[in-house]
Amino acid sequence: FFGNGMVVFAPRYALIAAALLISEAVVIIFFLHAQYRLPATRESAVTVMKKGSFIVGDVLIGLLIPLLITLYISTGAAGDNAGTLMVIAGICALIGGLLLRYMILSVGMVPVFNASGFEFKLQNKPEPKSPIGLVPPGNM
Repeated sequence: FFGNGMVVFAPRYALIAAALLISEAVVIIFFLHAQYRLPATRESAVTVMKKGSFIVGDVLIGLLIPLLITLYISTGAAGDNAGTLMVIAGICALIGGLLLRYMILSVGMVPVFNASGFEFKLQNKPEPKSPIGLVPPGNM
């Protein structure tokens, strides 16, 4: 797919990609831990971690599959398929990053305000009542 030029440099690029994937996993862990420590953002962190799309989308597709592919390529066993496997690993990492961004943004849409131990959540506005049959004050 990419020719012989990619095969020569693929193990080096794969090791760099593996290091970047491991550092991404560490950053995600630190981010969720920091969010969990604060009472105001704990609910958001728990919601992200409980979503199945986080486990499947970000951890499995976005981190583990690309990491395993890059480690396989770094051993040199991929041969001529190294370029194609690098593209597949990159696409998986992009999909995982997109899903992580979507989850964090969707969870952040519902802020929780914590003041003196009381938590306040954003509520939907009540439906307005129909003005039919209501008499304005002072016209009775």
